[in-house]
Amino acid sequence: MIRNTFFEDSVFTSMGEVQQRELRRTLKKVAEFEESTGQSLEDGFTREQYVALFNSMKIRRTYNLFHFKSLLTKYVQYLVADGSLALEQCNILDSISPDDLSVVYYFKNINMLYEAVKDTIESSECYDPATFDPPAVAIFLSWYGLTKEEIADYRKENVLDDGIIIRGEKITPPFHVLQFFTAMRDAEGYYQQAKGRVFHTYPYSEYLIRTRFKDHVKPIDVVNLVARANKVMDGEYSLELNVIRQSGIFFRAYQLECDSVKFDLSDPVFASKVFCEDFTGKAKKYKVAHMSRIQDFKLYKQLFY
Repeated sequence: MIRNTFFEDSVFTSMGEVQQRELRRTLKKVAEFEESTGQSLEDGFTREQYVALFNSMKIRRTYNLFHFKSLLTKYVQYLVADGSLALEQCNILDSISPDDLSVVYYFKNINMLYEAVKDTIESSECYDPATFDPPAVAIFLSWYGLTKEEIADYRKENVLDDGIIIRGEKITPPFHVLQFFTAMRDAEGYYQQAKGRVFHTYPYSEYLIRTRFKDHVKPIDVVNLVARANKVMDGEYSLELNVIRQSGIFFRAYQLECDSVKFDLSDPVFASKVFCEDFTGKAKKYKVAHMSRIQDFKLYKQLFY
């Protein structure tokens, strides 16, 4: 197969180890798309097929599209040089832009996120819905902009009966969302059906998120909790911390834009505050990230408003 030959060719072997690994991963995604559609890249794709391919990759950021395109272009150029494809394939691939993507995974607002969490819990058919309180709380804290490290260290004392404290500021979530927080704060454990009705007790802890084994979870535990919840629906809702956090940031950015007389995202300092990441460095990567995030925000608004 041509693809196996490519992996042995100097075009591929001369790449750095990281780039080789990323290209292999990209071509694996291509193979999954080919298997599901019965199409083959080696036969050439139409523009519509390339768009469908990138949509199947569930691309959520502008940067990722350009990154995948750059990697895939190396293989397409190899096929052109080999005589397997016409040069037109490079032109078609190059023409794909973020505006062509029809599948961009964001949550419009916290109610949309809540419905995804609710549907996930109901679909799980678990014996005790309280089993999902830890990942649910992590999901909503991510919406409010906390990192996985901050979520792991979030304390019970920050959960009030009428709101939650986020970085020193009181936030009032919708009541149905707040219920997850107060339930997790006051929980002593949860029930599980396993050779009878078994109650698993949480260890005493000052931290909000804990498990039957840990009184203080680590950031990787937070990631794994949410990942397991995401698998219930086979990733249909894209319950992933980075997606959820970015959605919350974009939601608040849109609100700020609507309420502000001056809203200049071209200013790196201002954009850094709005998008909660640093674009002020002088290296090229900061400028690329800055422009990419502005484009991502544009896509978010096109999707929902």
